[in-house]
Amino acid sequence: MIPSVDVMGSFLTSLFLGFIIAASLILSVAGFLYIFLLWLKNKDRERDSLHSTLLQILLPRDNEIKIDAAEQLFSSFASIGSSGKLSFLKRQPAISFEIVGLPQDIRFYVNTPNKFKDMVEKQINGAYPDAEITVVGQKKEEKSNVFGNEYNIFSDKAKVAFESLRTKESSYLPIKVYKDLPVDPMSSITSVLAKMTEGEGAAIQIMFSPADGKWKKAGRAYIARTKKAEANPETAKYSADAKELEGIENKISKPGFNAVIRIVVSSSTKETGI
Repeated sequence: MIPSVDVMGSFLTSLFLGFIIAASLILSVAGFLYIFLLWLKNKDRERDSLHSTLLQILLPRDNEIKIDAAEQLFSSFASIGSSGKLSFLKRQPAISFEIVGLPQDIRFYVNTPNKFKDMVEKQINGAYPDAEITVVGQKKEEKSNVFGNEYNIFSDKAKVAFESLRTKESSYLPIKVYKDLPVDPMSSITSVLAKMTEGEGAAIQIMFSPADGKWKKAGRAYIARTKKAEANPETAKYSADAKELEGIENKISKPGFNAVIRIVVSSSTKETGI
């Protein structure tokens, strides 16, 4: 006996609706689980931010330490990262290097979690033996008290402009490093910060935390695909830049960090801040 068209239609409709309901439940559970994991990972974010130390770094004007020392310094901070099977549930600790410009004054700071304070100081002094490190702000987790004088770029009735910068393309793609730059990039930054007038202030913050190895795996996979495609004379397009591949190989051989650059300017007028 062949089912009628109405019976088949009703059955298919019920089957379709059941599938929609089941899919919705799965998506709801997956969404709830994702939100829960995000909460679990970031639930101590405020507490950790209130458990930090701000260090002021002073270097002599005639500092002759090569810029390579900074590369070694940053590489040493890769050790602060959390590792293990459940490390994805933990928020990686972050350190920030900050350049602050105030009227007739430019200063350098490092903000670090309290538990890494001694290690950060030792690493900075190891790379720059003549550096003078002073604690200018320290927050305690229990009462969030602040000791010392932290910098303040803001003033009454000031206009504030803010911007953050991240890499736009894949993390494994190379960017220009200090060896490829014709001039010292710090000079162009400090020349702008040196022009702060009364009631103005600016801060540039480079915040970074250790990254996992996924970006390196993606870089290796990209190199492997590119070389395999170009090895076949029938499919080779020779479109890959040899310098780019070399830059990727060099980059993935070094420790990686998730980084963001934040720029904040406070000024009496919006036009000056921009």
